Amino acid sequence: MRSTFERVRPYAWLGLLVAVLLVTFDLARTSTNPLNLVQPGEQGPSAEVFHEDFPDEELLTSSGLDGQQFYAVARNPFDLDEAAEQLDRPRYRLQRPLLSWLAWIGHPSGGGHGLIWSLVAVNAIAIWVLAVATGSISVRLGGPPWVAALVGLYPGVWWSLRVTVADTLATALAFASIALLLHHRTRWAVLAAIGAVLAKETAALILIGLAIGRWRERTQWYPVIGAGVVALSWMAYLRLRLPGSEAVGEVTVPFVGFYEAIVDRWLEGDELWGLVGTASGLAVGIAALIRRGVRHPLAPAMILQLVFLAFANGDVLGNSFGGGRALLPLLGLGTIAFLASGGAGVPDDRTAPVAVSPAG
Repeated sequence: MRSTFERVRPYAWLGLLVAVLLVTFDLARTSTNPLNLVQPGEQGPSAEVFHEDFPDEELLTSSGLDGQQFYAVARNPFDLDEAAEQLDRPRYRLQRPLLSWLAWIGHPSGGGHGLIWSLVAVNAIAIWVLAVATGSISVRLGGPPWVAALVGLYPGVWWSLRVTVADTLATALAFASIALLLHHRTRWAVLAAIGAVLAKETAALILIGLAIGRWRERTQWYPVIGAGVVALSWMAYLRLRLPGSEAVGEVTVPFVGFYEAIVDRWLEGDELWGLVGTASGLAVGIAALIRRGVRHPLAPAMILQLVFLAFANGDVLGNSFGGGRALLPLLGLGTIAFLASGGAGVPDDRTAPVAVSPAG
């Protein structure tokens, strides 16, 4: 019998290929300049480092997008004071350092085009990991392995690669933690969970949801505990290291964000990729809950995502840059749950029971 990984792997490569081709097509349509992958803006918080590293390049006239801040941290991730000067909300940005850390490992010699491509490479690997984890979870819960190929079509995956942000990395590591738990690799699951929350702290909701869905198994809480201790310790260190107040504008009164997205953007014909990303995630997640019910092991994680999204503001849900990324965990969980009943699938050949022949 082939292992779960062997069954999923070709579909994971297909998913990565689809995502890369979509991004490549958009770059050919807009600009093949590597700066197009991090979107620095003249009015953005990281403009200074881009003028230093790319003195002959013109930046966007706007404030740019978040990729520029991951680049600013990755130039020298060990100097928090220097990085803080190039970030709009230093603690908030630095509590999500993993993408920048990994990119620095791939290019530890400062900024430049090499660092941009290192950031892109990390996100490309994250897409493949997410695809493998998605397919593995599906198989273990009784679903098909080809769900891994669908990852390349997720709007949040496309945006994460296109503008260099950490959403795919965080979701990939959280899903990897789930897959590893389902394969009884608890220690590796804890490490993946720690990576997930260091990529983006909201990935903890995925881990908590799985632990609730399989609450009778004590090991399901180990990744939650390990990730929680590391994430909270890192946030506490940042609070001491970089004191001061920072507003969290992404959170608002429940459902106001949906109103803002619909009325202020989509009905005006603006930010329609945000509509695609948000609507697709909600549709798949809700359809999966209706089809499988709350007893499905992934149902609590999907419900937590819906509760979290109810408090998101209009920028998070409505912008083309934000909608698909915010809905990425729900879309991923919902796709698996819709196709996988939640029962035991084909066991991995390393964990299947060994048949013992009777004595002759």
